[in-house]
Amino acid sequence: MSVAQNAFVDAHAPPILKEWMVPILEIFKQPVTNEGASTNISLKAECIKAVVRATQGIPKHMVPYNSALLETLWTQLRDIQEPFMHAFIYDNSEHNESATSLLVAYEEDGEAYSIDSYLLGIFEWLSNAADTRSMHRFFVSKIEGSGRAGPTQFFNQLVGSLMCYAQITAEMLEDWADDMDLFVADEDEEGYRFNVRVSVQELLKALDACFPAALAKALGAAAQERSQVAKQWRLEQNSSWWLVSEAILWVIGTVSSGIIEQQENAKAGTPVIELGALFDTDVWPLAQSSQYPFGQGRAFIFASSFAKMLPAGIATAFLDACAKAVADTQLHPAVRLSAVRAI
Repeated sequence: MSVAQNAFVDAHAPPILKEWMVPILEIFKQPVTNEGASTNISLKAECIKAVVRATQGIPKHMVPYNSALLETLWTQLRDIQEPFMHAFIYDNSEHNESATSLLVAYEEDGEAYSIDSYLLGIFEWLSNAADTRSMHRFFVSKIEGSGRAGPTQFFNQLVGSLMCYAQITAEMLEDWADDMDLFVADEDEEGYRFNVRVSVQELLKALDACFPAALAKALGAAAQERSQVAKQWRLEQNSSWWLVSEAILWVIGTVSSGIIEQQENAKAGTPVIELGALFDTDVWPLAQSSQYPFGQGRAFIFASSFAKMLPAGIATAFLDACAKAVADTQLHPAVRLSAVRAI
């Protein structure tokens, strides 16, 4: 913009935002409601789109509102998390019907729209927040006595939440079962379908670019917590356990190159992330579960992503398993495709 245009924005943006942000924040603070014609899902989605545009277009004028936005949107993210999982991921949940009724609304013409657009906007706003210097204090803080920055409590909780939202949805599984080309496209980083899982991926990459060391610590803490959930569900014979483990590996694998780079620069004997524990709790159980082909395939891809950090014996074992999987025509196509990618 020209000097005159900047002066115009500087003069007029603050008073407009002062009036505009009060009702916007109130809308975000309202619980999600969806009862007949009384639904605020689409309104929330439009509001977050407008806030993202303002944050990107006039960032310095949005700074006074960023703290309140973070607090409010983080509360929303936590409140929606459980219903989201019951509505879209665990379709055998006893809460599936009530959660779906809360998060899926219908237009007058019968067309359905869900909470997805609102979530995509929140994740995009968080990506912008991570890249805003004045917001860094919410993500990292100095570790006493070390001079290094570690994840804040919020950052740890956010990463744990992302592992929940990143789980494969029932709709994705149905789509992949009908068309393996969709599975290949969705697994491709340049895939054309944008959904909550892809939005989580974009946010993780933004966090990795801004706070690589803190993110690795937060991932380790979140993985440990979610792995306990997966383990407990396995013991209870809850068939959704593999979705939890797959999401853990998918999330960490999304930033594998950054973690490997940190490990190469770390002191000998100082692991950036505890891969051994992950293999015991998530990788091996998935690798041995042929009834969950998309989970089994994820185990192969994860092991391949971190081959440089694995003991030679484990790396060789997985390479052999991948080669056998590619040649085994009796295996599910998803497992064979994943094995090809892993090799």
